[in-house]
Amino acid sequence: MKFVKACEKKFNIGDGCNTLQLGTFQYYREMDPDFSIADSSEGTIRYHLNVPDSNPIFLTDSQYNSMTGGHATIGNGSSKSRPHGSLSYILNGGKMEMQPNGINFSGRLDIEYRHPNPFLYCFSAIEDISTYNPVEVDKKYDSYYEINSTKINEFISFLSNCLLTQLTIENIDFGMLDNDVPIGIFQNGFGVKPILQEIKYLSKAPTVVESGQDLDENGVESRFISSCFEKDLSYKSDREYRIVFFIILNGYGVVPMKKQPKLININPFSDFVSP
Repeated sequence: MKFVKACEKKFNIGDGCNTLQLGTFQYYREMDPDFSIADSSEGTIRYHLNVPDSNPIFLTDSQYNSMTGGHATIGNGSSKSRPHGSLSYILNGGKMEMQPNGINFSGRLDIEYRHPNPFLYCFSAIEDISTYNPVEVDKKYDSYYEINSTKINEFISFLSNCLLTQLTIENIDFGMLDNDVPIGIFQNGFGVKPILQEIKYLSKAPTVVESGQDLDENGVESRFISSCFEKDLSYKSDREYRIVFFIILNGYGVVPMKKQPKLININPFSDFVSP
């Protein structure tokens, strides 16, 4: 299997270009839809509950807060199991009966949660590079480079270090941080947590919540990570792999980035890629 990145020739880092662009979920969501890599559902989770009044389910305050990303909360504060994002929240005739540590819920609830922005680097996995045509990804692409698959971990580490040393205050979306974050916590410093996974191509149906256990902290965190590597079936021909670079504030967690892509300088480069 070969890892290849389709691009315009002027952006080919295997052929003289010394900068590399990392995208964001919001960047791809709001991109011109005529561009084939645009995806209006990028970085989203949808939850669906449809519970009869005769058999309500119990959600702890932590489970409910997790599902809503902290935007609609009960109990004492929001869940720490995922960072804040934007939220569409529709309750259709449901009932919520407050309990000491949560709620009894019945009715229909539809939630669409949009993740805060990490940085993204995407490429394709192919079997036969001799027949590869970058136009298959987008008609604007006239070039590609190969990423050495035996050095993919070193490549990820290299990009993470470049990103961390070139990250600026301008990249951080402070409007998405909790209002009670103490200013002193920024003295703790930042880190980069990269995750590489193959994209799963699915029918983008909502996650159906059967019980409160589906929303336990471990389950929500796992769903948050997995949804970063899901796309609609219509993109299956891209055969995409993705590196998600989460920016971590030590002592706080994931920090949201602004919509704008990040252009990082990768000069001097090593032998991770070839034209």
